[in-house]
Amino acid sequence: MFRRNIVVVVTAVLLCSMLAESARARLVVLSPETMIKTSDALASAVVLERRAEDECLVVLLGIERVHGGEVDADQIWVTVGPFRPGYGPPDAFPDEGTMVFVLLAKDADEWRLKADLNSVALIESGTISALHKGSHIGANNESWTADDYLAAYRDFFGQCQAYWADDTPRESAEQRSSLVILRLLELFQTR
Repeated sequence: MFRRNIVVVVTAVLLCSMLAESARARLVVLSPETMIKTSDALASAVVLERRAEDECLVVLLGIERVHGGEVDADQIWVTVGPFRPGYGPPDAFPDEGTMVFVLLAKDADEWRLKADLNSVALIESGTISALHKGSHIGANNESWTADDYLAAYRDFFGQCQAYWADDTPRESAEQRSSLVILRLLELFQTR
């Protein structure tokens, strides 16, 4: 009887600890427009290095151009995670040497992806070609496909490219990105 009670108690403790571990997980879900509008920075960058570190994936990005917000360095480290122990790092970034469009959030002095999904797009031949590991997501009776994110990012990126093609003196990067975002929101409202 005593052994049986111990087995039951140990099993209950193990189950509680596993549930507590999974409760730590979060999934940030944002619409494509909200992703663009609320990112602390949107940038074109080259993936220079990827490595697993303390239950996180740490990625060094070489910044090519800031499309919105401000990044005050030519290279930044982006932390993805933490990930669940035993599951390995998420495949949140493509291989080293790949050009990406990335939506970022700044947490104190640490850069992170804006959301868990659909925060990284691939750039090929000067345009956004695809999402990296794009996913259909939804919350609160709203959902968006990977194509919705891809279309929004292409529109934003195209607006930025057109805006910068005209080399007349412009506003600050923050004012410039706000103008592009306003133009994009107007486009979304007319669809």
